[in-house]
Amino acid sequence: MENKNIRYVPRKISHHGGHSGYDLVFHELGIETAQSRLIMKITRWIPEFIAWRLRAMRPQPTGWTGLQAEAGAIPWVMGGKNRLCHFIYGEDTYFFTPLWKKKKNRVIATYHYPPQRLIERVSPAAVKTLDAVIIVSNIQREYFEQFIPEEKIFFIPHHVDTEFFTPPKNTRVYAGELRAVFAGNCLRDFDTLKELISFSEDRYNKLRFDLVIPQERIDMFAQYKNTVCHSGISDKELLEIYQSAHFGIMPMMDCTANNTVLEMMATGLPVIVSDVGGIRDYLDETGSIFVKKGDVDGFSNAIKEIENNTHICNVMGEYNRAKAEHNFSLPVVKDIFIKLYNDLINSIS
Repeated sequence: MENKNIRYVPRKISHHGGHSGYDLVFHELGIETAQSRLIMKITRWIPEFIAWRLRAMRPQPTGWTGLQAEAGAIPWVMGGKNRLCHFIYGEDTYFFTPLWKKKKNRVIATYHYPPQRLIERVSPAAVKTLDAVIIVSNIQREYFEQFIPEEKIFFIPHHVDTEFFTPPKNTRVYAGELRAVFAGNCLRDFDTLKELISFSEDRYNKLRFDLVIPQERIDMFAQYKNTVCHSGISDKELLEIYQSAHFGIMPMMDCTANNTVLEMMATGLPVIVSDVGGIRDYLDETGSIFVKKGDVDGFSNAIKEIENNTHICNVMGEYNRAKAEHNFSLPVVKDIFIKLYNDLINSIS
């Protein structure tokens, strides 16, 4: 993208790999970050009693990292003209900026959390100053319509690197062992997952669960012989786990977009998933099986359905792969962003 009047405020999530995470599309767009090294250094010199008060004023729980990221964008937002600044994690990094935003510049933000968490983490007064809000699920729309006109709200789906997350070269074979993969931490329903694994240990002797989870969660599942836990793995190792699996299993409490679900789709997996939040913005019945939140029997029955009809899994997986490429790949989402950026820049009078 050639327009040098556009920059973004980064917020890299620690557990996202090099081929995952929301910031990936902005790297692909070739947009520079709105980070002043001088301001970033100055923020480190702020006396702790002042820094504590600044952090305490923000609804965001990201503490110093969120405050520092926002401060680093000050020169870009308040300087020059006809500039656009994109806060790619608005719930973590956008709060004080309206105090110094220049009228001739545009400021937009993407929000990732479902409505209940947005209530806890977002400043409505700050949202009202935005020139556009990007949502990653349509369940967020009603929340933001309280504060800004609907024409300023844009649904742009989360992306997935379909060039990296690919199906295995050979068609998956369903013989001997049936492998399910689960990954992630945020808003995951670990109680339901644990109960399902415990129940499955006696019922399905050929079923194995691969769990890609934080280290602190591993003890929760260490007792189960049908489960292998993975933590701190590389992108390549994650891809190999997806490619070795036969289906994804995703009990969740709530969601908007979900990196793991998109990666499962891109690697050609059918997904058994909790029917919560905005999951239907990404999955549908052709490539997945929806289960009520917390319904262990529902998840178990879905596994039984796959076990009794394994040939359909490849059909479902191929459908999910095609949908990921067509709707959520980096080139597709990049084009949507380029159009929005150009429209906003051209609207500056």
